[in-house]
Amino acid sequence: HGAVVTATATDARLRVEVQDFASEDLPAPYVPNADDGTHGRGLILVRSLADAWGVEAQALGKTVWFELHGGRP
Repeated sequence: HGAVVTATATDARLRVEVQDFASEDLPAPYVPNADDGTHGRGLILVRSLADAWGVEAQALGKTVWFELHGGRP
C-alpha cells in the first residue's frame, strides 16, 4: 500500500491530490454512525470545506482531490 500526496498552489487556488495504489473502489462520502469509531469522516470534511472536489479512477488505484479558492495570505 501507499499513497502520493501532491499540493499545487497558485494565487487563485490550492489543489491537493491524494493518489493510492491499493484499491480501485471509489470512495463516497457518508455519515458514519457511532459504531464506526473515528474513521470514515474524511470526505464529509472535504465536501463541507472545499470549493471543489472529486474522485478519479486510475489504471491502478484512484485519486481523490480537492481545491480551496482564494488568494495566498
